[in-house]
Amino acid sequence: LRRTLVIGKSVLVALAFARFSAPDLARTAAVLPADDPPPERVVLVRPGDTVWDIAAASLDPRADAAEVARAAHRWYLANRDVIGPDPDLIHPGQRLVAPEAVS
Repeated sequence: LRRTLVIGKSVLVALAFARFSAPDLARTAAVLPADDPPPERVVLVRPGDTVWDIAAASLDPRADAAEVARAAHRWYLANRDVIGPDPDLIHPGQRLVAPEAVS
């Protein structure tokens, strides 16, 4: 049998099993993130997206290039584990979380 187990708000784990016991479920849940960010803070990367464009879209339309550059850097730092070492290389399907607001 193939079943899909939904844990948390957005994590889907496809599991192949014939029997699934409560201890197995507890072990599986322990390795998954407990608190997903709210959906309004998550951006799903689409073909053609750049960190610059995503950052610009999160700002006031009147933001200048310096403001966008600072925001793009914050987006990269907040998602470095997803993006990797090259902030100019993001891939469709990646989920980026908006950085915390700057006060």
